[in-house]
Amino acid sequence: MKDIEKFIWKAKKSTYAKDGDFYEKEGMKYHSFRDGFYRFEDRKIGDQYYSGQEVIFLEEKPVWTMSYSGGILTDAYESAEIYRFLHQSLMAEERRNTLRGPSFYQQAQMFYFNEFSGDVERFNGREYIRIGNKIIYELHYSGGKM
Repeated sequence: MKDIEKFIWKAKKSTYAKDGDFYEKEGMKYHSFRDGFYRFEDRKIGDQYYSGQEVIFLEEKPVWTMSYSGGILTDAYESAEIYRFLHQSLMAEERRNTLRGPSFYQQAQMFYFNEFSGDVERFNGREYIRIGNKIIYELHYSGGKM
């Protein structure tokens, strides 16, 4: 599973940075990344609130997946500002968790938290963004080896 963990981080970092392939079809957004025998696909629908699934293929056979659902919970803040901060959080270098972002990240008055259990083989988690005591964004995720 160490190979998959390394690939997950490389794929997510590439697609979060928009270096991977991207296209839209029938209202869905697709990001993909390939390295050697591994291929990563992220399929997402929605914007303010969204859900999706990430799948890793090894020689075109699905071997790992993560499903997720969540989004912005308030209209009190600009969604572009929230997603810009989320993107920065997900790119942070803490490697205790390759599945989403670090356990904690802060910039100015925004705080990112990622609470998860398990490991790459079987996991679930919740990430959220707070300003003060108010949660303004929340996402739940789960998955593992197939």
